[in-house]
Amino acid sequence: MYPDSKSKGERMANREFPSTESGGGLPVPEGMKSVQVIGSGPIEVQILNPTITQSKSGGDKVLFWLAGLKKEVKGLCVLADYSLLPQSLWRLKADMRKLGLLDDIPLNENFTLDDEEIVSRLDEAKGIANFYIDVYEGKEVSKLNNPGFLTKEEAAAMPKTGSTSSVF
Repeated sequence: MYPDSKSKGERMANREFPSTESGGGLPVPEGMKSVQVIGSGPIEVQILNPTITQSKSGGDKVLFWLAGLKKEVKGLCVLADYSLLPQSLWRLKADMRKLGLLDDIPLNENFTLDDEEIVSRLDEAKGIANFYIDVYEGKEVSKLNNPGFLTKEEAAAMPKTGSTSSVF
């Protein structure tokens, strides 16, 4: 665990998620291989080892691994994160809804989750991640698109790119 990470037992911040939709490093899970590019398009994944840590700019973020579940990407994982700044929580909220992690909370209602509950809800969640390929520091990397996660219906409706790396 990193010194700037918040672990259980430490004071956790509460995050207030508004009712409106507006716009470091983490150890690789055992048995997995970290890759820069897992593919593009919809890929079935599982969230592993979510943790709250501080970004380079000083704001908190939730950092986790997205591990591929289908045979073409099994054992591969990419790092993903979401800002926990108040103006950025809409993105995390939208993707947690797509994953079914907020089904117990009415749609048009403000709610608050503490960091421990955010981590707990994300841990080991499965879904269809929507990736794109970007270039970062001269290297291709897979990044979560916006939206980061898709329903099965949304994934099935996406145009097929012909890429063998898009699997769901």
